[in-house]
Amino acid sequence: MKNLDLEFSKKYEEFSYLNTQKSICYRTIIRFMYYELQKKEFLYRYEIYNYLKEYKEFEEYTEDECYKDLDTLSEKGNIIRFKNDYSEIRTLEEIKKKKYRYQLTERTIMIENMLLKKFDKINAISPVLDKNLLTNLKKELLDFTNNPKSFLNLKDKELYFWWNRIMNAFENLNTNYKAYIQELNSFEYEKTMKTDQFLLKKEKLKEYLEDFINGLLIESEEINKILLKLREMADFTELLDRVAIEESETNDIGVKEIKIKIDNQIARLNNWFIGTEEENEVEILRRNTINIIRKITKIAWQLISKQRVLFSRKESYKKVAETFLKCESIEEGHKLASLVFGTAKSAHIKGTLKNTESQEIVSVYDEKKVQFELRKITERKKEEKKIVIKDKSIEKENYLRIREMEIKRQTEEINKYIQNNYLEVEKLPKLSNYVRELILKYIKKGLTVPKNMENEKIIFFKDKMYKAYNKIKFNNNEYRLLLPKNEEDRCVMRTEEGNLDMPSIVLEFLE
Repeated sequence: MKNLDLEFSKKYEEFSYLNTQKSICYRTIIRFMYYELQKKEFLYRYEIYNYLKEYKEFEEYTEDECYKDLDTLSEKGNIIRFKNDYSEIRTLEEIKKKKYRYQLTERTIMIENMLLKKFDKINAISPVLDKNLLTNLKKELLDFTNNPKSFLNLKDKELYFWWNRIMNAFENLNTNYKAYIQELNSFEYEKTMKTDQFLLKKEKLKEYLEDFINGLLIESEEINKILLKLREMADFTELLDRVAIEESETNDIGVKEIKIKIDNQIARLNNWFIGTEEENEVEILRRNTINIIRKITKIAWQLISKQRVLFSRKESYKKVAETFLKCESIEEGHKLASLVFGTAKSAHIKGTLKNTESQEIVSVYDEKKVQFELRKITERKKEEKKIVIKDKSIEKENYLRIREMEIKRQTEEINKYIQNNYLEVEKLPKLSNYVRELILKYIKKGLTVPKNMENEKIIFFKDKMYKAYNKIKFNNNEYRLLLPKNEEDRCVMRTEEGNLDMPSIVLEFLE
């Protein structure tokens, strides 16, 4: 086994000020010193303390605490503390104030540079899923595959810039895709999805993602073919060697290191668009994007359902009251009341009542009123119904008779091919369709019986090894199926409709 590099066990205490209980104190001190030391060479403790007291978070902050915090940062390697020259100090108060001078260490300055100039900008970037990045990448690669000789005639610097354009397009695609997917899967974005405002932009976001997916599938398939073609091109290898030499001269780095870097870039491209036998990054991106589209649709549906459930009755009553106030007469109020409080859907009762009146009825409104007694379903009397059982004994007898005749016929047919209690498929003559189906049914029934896999039973029959299945009863015949141990032991079953290639199965019929 290899030994791990001892460098990995080394701790960097300079980073600890970023994540402790007193990080707000430590970070404020270091950020103040970072900016102030750009104007002067060092700072005194009282200057740092006076700056902190300007903020309400440090109202109860004391000089002793400030002194302890500066000592802690000095021990961690963030601050360098110098003892001041007392020759120019005249009072005790000045000794307290100017006892030490403070500067930031180079490592702390590098950490702050990273936080200010690079780290925070990562989250500040607005990621986009732009299918044009794929198009540009494909175009640059296609230009070379279409005319490699003309590319090799270019200057090394032009080839270097061409390769950088390809890798910049790929890096932008990779960075934006990861940032966009991470943002859509983040907890904060999920909270945004659950607001009513999200419904307004749901369709646009869905269309945007679907448009990118369609472009991704089209362009990535073509890039996949181009990269596979480049693997076989010696001109491409020569071009990359020239790029490595040019970059080495430009950046003053060894050619070997540059070649390793370019090989890693090629490997990343292949992993993205070609991948392994299982999957590639394009497939993962497609799957992630589809899952996000499903999640967006699901959350939008939940919001719509929630709005239906939380329908406000109070607002509905207010609207009705306002409409009543707008009525100009009592008759209008009666009409509105009939609509609001009356039956919205009228029910028509159909009956077989005979008209006993001799005069003609012009309208149904002229009919005399009739009263009906309405009862609940549970209170209604159920009519007794007599259940008559139909006699099917004759049909059953006929079916059993036909079934017995069919079993007898099948038994007679199968017995014709059984010799010494064995039916060998490879020795069968040319069979009719009926017999073929019958034998295949026997084989199918025998195979469906599970064999004991732990104690697999092997038997010998005519100097061949067979796997024996458990016995089964079919059509009054009890038998078991013997399957050849050698998979190459096969035969041909000849039938009227054609030949069937299959294992040399043997059916052993038991007495």
